[in-house]
Amino acid sequence: MAEILPQHPEFLWNNPEPKSSYDVIIVGAGGHGLATAHYLASRHDITNVAVIEKGWLGGGNMARNTTIIRSNYLWDESANIYDTSLKLWEELPEELDYDFLFSQRGVLNLAHHVSEVRDSKRRVNANRLNGLDSEWLEPDEVKEVCPIINTSDNIRYPIMGSTYQPRAGIAKHDHVAWALARSANNAGIDIIQNTEVTDILVEGGKALQTDHRSGEDREAGDDADRAADNGECASTEADLGEQAEYFLHVLAQRLRNPAQCAEVEGELIAQILEGAQWLVDDPLGAVADLRRRGHLVTTPSPGRPAGKSWSAQN
Repeated sequence: MAEILPQHPEFLWNNPEPKSSYDVIIVGAGGHGLATAHYLASRHDITNVAVIEKGWLGGGNMARNTTIIRSNYLWDESANIYDTSLKLWEELPEELDYDFLFSQRGVLNLAHHVSEVRDSKRRVNANRLNGLDSEWLEPDEVKEVCPIINTSDNIRYPIMGSTYQPRAGIAKHDHVAWALARSANNAGIDIIQNTEVTDILVEGGKALQTDHRSGEDREAGDDADRAADNGECASTEADLGEQAEYFLHVLAQRLRNPAQCAEVEGELIAQILEGAQWLVDDPLGAVADLRRRGHLVTTPSPGRPAGKSWSAQN
C-alpha cells in the first residue's frame, strides 16, 4: 500500500520569503486559488504570482467538501460550466502527473416522493437537451447500479427512482490541492502560508497593494489580547499615553450606543489626566466595568504588531 500513496506534501512545494511585489496576488490557497495559480502559469505563462493563505494550504473547504464531481445541474448555464469543469477533471491527473484518486464511478440522486420524481425527471430532460450523460433510473435499475441499496417498498422512505450520471465521480481533494501546489511551485509561483491578508488597497478599480499579518504577528497580537484581558495593562507613567489611546480606540470602535461615546471618552480623559488611577490601580476592574456597562464588547490589544504590505505591479 505504501508504494501507491502520494509523496508526503512537505516535499511538494517550498515555503519562500515573500517578495516586495508581484504581478498577481491570489488570496487563499484552496481549490480556486491554487487552480488559478496553476492555469496562470500553464496557460498564460504568468509566474510572478503569490498565493497567500491565512492557514495552511488546502485547509479550508478543500479539506471538508463532499468530494463529488458532477455536471448534472438543471439550468443551462450551470450544466455547461460544470461539464466544462468535469472535462478538465478528466484530464487533470495526467496533466498534473499525480494520482489524486479521481474515480468516475457515477452519481445517483435518489427520489423518495412524487414531487422529487417530477423534479428529477425535469432535470434529466434538461441535461439531455444540453448533451449531458444524464439518465432516469427506476428502482430495479438503481439496484443494478448499486446492489447494496435497499429498494424495498417496506421502508419509511421507499426509493421511487433516481437520476444517474455515469461520468460523475469523486476525488481526494487534499491530494488535488497538493498536486496543484506542486505544479504552481515548479512554475516559480510563491505559496505563502500562515499569512492573513487584512486589507486590499484599490485605486481606480485596480488592486495595488495588500496588507497582511504573518502567523507570528497574529500570535503576538493574540498574546497581547490575552494580557489585556488578564489585567496586565499599563502600570508606569510612560505607558499611560499608549494605554489611553488604546482604550479610546476601543471605545470609538466598540461602543454599542454611539450616543454615549462622548460621555464615556470624557470620563476616561478626565481619569487619565488625574493620574489614570482607574487604569493603573485596577486595570482588570476598569475593563470589567466597561463590559458590565455594555460599552466594551472586546479588548483589542495595545501595540498590536503593524501589518506588512506587498504591492501588485499590475
